[in-house]
Amino acid sequence: MVRCPLLPGLSLAFPPRTTDNGQVVIIRLCSIVGAIVNSSAKDTASPQHRVVIVGGGFAGLNAAQRLRKAPVAVTLVDRRNFHLFQPLLYQVAAGELSPANIAAPLRKVLQKQRNCEVLLGEVTGFDVAGRRVLVNGDSLPYDTLIVAAGARHSYFGNE
Repeated sequence: MVRCPLLPGLSLAFPPRTTDNGQVVIIRLCSIVGAIVNSSAKDTASPQHRVVIVGGGFAGLNAAQRLRKAPVAVTLVDRRNFHLFQPLLYQVAAGELSPANIAAPLRKVLQKQRNCEVLLGEVTGFDVAGRRVLVNGDSLPYDTLIVAAGARHSYFGNE
């Protein structure tokens, strides 16, 4: 675990990168969390800082959990209502594990986190100038946007 220099209570599970001259590059997630906490602490009269996370995979879920103690309102948007642990899919296919063992409902994972709301929906676009995420025809305002939408597999036409 690596301690975040911007937020002492935050530890990250991956090591920071270093440059050729030995300077430590601050990890992006750490920078985002530190910026959110610092900007929220400066102006207490303003409404709560809104963080929208697109995607409930490894990165999106990790970002939401890391923001649990930050003075922000977190909204996680995913088109599925569960987090799927894909590295164990082959064991489900082989009949060694039940699908319930590798899929966890997002709301259940984040149920004790008071500052987080989970929305089921598909993101159809972004209004960057208006700071809004377009979800199923509606718009969701944000102050900070974290896009962790994941990746798709491609077999280059060889299915």
